[in-house]
Amino acid sequence: MDNINTHDLKPTVMIGKQGVTDSVISEIKNQLNAQKVIKVKILRSAKEETDRKEIAKIVAESSKAKHVDLRGNIITLSK
Repeated sequence: MDNINTHDLKPTVMIGKQGVTDSVISEIKNQLNAQKVIKVKILRSAKEETDRKEIAKIVAESSKAKHVDLRGNIITLSK
């Protein structure tokens, strides 16, 4: 992670009112295979049921990714 600048990365996966679904996890895994680091945005509608920290934990564990950072509603994950 040392030499990768995540500041300029834009979120490429959105988690909406359906929450963390199999298709969201599948997309995260696909993107992590193509790139080393991705950002995932938690939309406001997703936070009605679960808080953002819990969502970040579920996403990282389900996708077998490393949870790098959580700033606001943006999760940064690495392979």
